[in-house]
Amino acid sequence: MAGLASGGQVRWTDPTDEVAREQGLPNVQLYDMETDPAEKVNLQSEQPDIVTRLLATLVDQVDRGRSTPGPDLSNDVPVDIWKGPTWLPPADA
Repeated sequence: MAGLASGGQVRWTDPTDEVAREQGLPNVQLYDMETDPAEKVNLQSEQPDIVTRLLATLVDQVDRGRSTPGPDLSNDVPVDIWKGPTWLPPADA
């Protein structure tokens, strides 16, 4: 499964952030690209453990300034992974 840009696990797809907000889509989207290449079924609410793991990986990579092994680097600009309201996994996730 994939859906977050994390460690080469996914590719970028439409809609853009702005269009997604206009369409009322959730901040986090998770799709099984093998069984749902058209990205019709968002699995984020059914797979909170995967979302939480991928988000933790993304936050770590942004904090470290890199996704590859090596010393931490600084980001050239501040990075806001949410670009809007923050999504949080269910408390029991």
